[in-house]
Amino acid sequence: MTYSSEDKVWAEWIAWNLERAEYSVTIQAWDFIPGQNFVLEMHKASINANKTLAVLSQSYLDALYTQPEWAAAFSDDPLGISCKIIPIRVRPCKLEGMLRQIIFIDLLDRDESDARAALLLGVSGKRVKPATAPDFPSNNPDLKSKKSPSEPKKKVVSKLKIADRHKGREYLKFHFGKLITETQGDGYFMLLDVDKMSGINRKFGDELGNEVLNIILNMLKEIEEPDIYGRCGDDTFFAIFKSFDHSTAYSWYKQILNRIKSNDWQKLAPKLFVSCSIGYVRFDKKDVPDRVVSRTIIGLDNAKALGGNAIYAGPGYVSKRAIFSSWEEDLS
Repeated sequence: MTYSSEDKVWAEWIAWNLERAEYSVTIQAWDFIPGQNFVLEMHKASINANKTLAVLSQSYLDALYTQPEWAAAFSDDPLGISCKIIPIRVRPCKLEGMLRQIIFIDLLDRDESDARAALLLGVSGKRVKPATAPDFPSNNPDLKSKKSPSEPKKKVVSKLKIADRHKGREYLKFHFGKLITETQGDGYFMLLDVDKMSGINRKFGDELGNEVLNIILNMLKEIEEPDIYGRCGDDTFFAIFKSFDHSTAYSWYKQILNRIKSNDWQKLAPKLFVSCSIGYVRFDKKDVPDRVVSRTIIGLDNAKALGGNAIYAGPGYVSKRAIFSSWEEDLS
C-alpha cells in the first residue's frame, strides 16, 4: 500500500479492514521497522505484491515518493488487465495524466459501513452485480414482477426456542452446529437481534411486537434469500450464507438494516421506532461449529454496543472457554 504521511490514518483503516477480511497487506506503519532501508523495503514490497493500493488525496498526488511507487505498479500492468494498481480515493483531489484513466474505489463522503463494503467489493475484482433484482421498469405501477415458479426455494428453518437458559449452550451447539456442518465448506453465519424488543412489547403490547417480528422475517424473504434462515429466541434471527462471498453477504446485511431503518413503523403505532443489530463471521470446514456461534455472538454484542442498525464482524478465533451466558438469558 502506498500513501502520503497525511493519509496514514486512512491507510491503517484500509489495511485493518482488508486483513480482517483475510487479505495480506504490507503497510509502512506496521511492517517497516527501525533500521531498515525504506527504499529497499518499498522495492521489495512492490516486487512481491499482487496489487498496489494507492490511497488518493491531494497530499498523495503532491508528495515526492508516492509517484514512483504507483508508477512501478502501472508499468507492470499498463492495460489494467491484472488490476495491478487500485487507487482508493479518501479525500478530494484532482487526478491528471495516466492515473486519471484508472478506475478508483471512492470512499469519499461515505459512512464507515458503506466505505468498508465499497472497499471489500472493489478489491475483490468481481462484478458489481446487485444482490437483488432491479425493479421491473414498467410504466404501470400496478404491474409487479413475479418470481419464476421454477426458481429453487431456499431452506427456511422454523422458529427455534430455548426453553431452559441453562441448556442454552448445548442447544446452540446442536442446532446451529448441525446447520453449519450441512454447508460442507465455507460460509457466513449471521445473527440479527431487534434492539430493545422488550420495551416495544411493554409500550405497544405483545400482539404488535409479534407483528414487528413477522415484518422483519418477511423482509428476509424479499431480498435475495440466504441458504438457511429463521428465528431463534423471541426477537433474534439467524442466517447462513454458503454461496455468498464477503462483499455480497455484507451487502445483504446492509440491505436488511436499511429496510428496517426506512420502514414506516408509524403505520403500526405512533412513535414506534425499530432498529436491529447484526453480528456475523466467516467460517470454513475446519471451524468448530459452536465456536462459530460464539464468535458471531461477540460480533452481535459489539454491534449492539454501537447502537441501533449496526453491523459488526466477530473475531476470527475464540477459545474453548468462551462463554455467552448473558446472551442465553436474553434468548430464554
